[in-house]
Amino acid sequence: MAKKKKKPARRREKELTPQQQLKRQLKAINWRRVLLLAGNTVILFTLYRVLVAQNYFIYVFPVYGAALLGLLVGYLIYNRGLIARSLTREQLPADWPEAKKDAFFADAEARIERSKWMLTLIFPLCLTLGYEIIDVMLLEVWFG
Repeated sequence: MAKKKKKPARRREKELTPQQQLKRQLKAINWRRVLLLAGNTVILFTLYRVLVAQNYFIYVFPVYGAALLGLLVGYLIYNRGLIARSLTREQLPADWPEAKKDAFFADAEARIERSKWMLTLIFPLCLTLGYEIIDVMLLEVWFG
């Protein structure tokens, strides 16, 4: 009897129905990180609005802005400016052995994975400050 050949992964992926593809994509989502992001957004936004309602705007806005700036700069420095994302193996120095090139890309991926916790604070801070800028600084000036 002849052995059955396995279909290539691409062919199997194309044969999936849209519902099956959606299920695969939903399984790939890191739900723990999504819940952490949503929780941090609710906590930081609520804390901000409560402190603004207590007339601490003059203190809270700069603190949130400094925290956002610090986290953004820290994220970019830790991930080396995300330069490895745009590089290919051919763009690395020719005198590097293949093992060093592999280590470079592995280190870049590991750094991005380890620093994802910063994004769960950066995005809520961006949303909070963006809301405040639109609400207070633009709508008040235009329609106030």
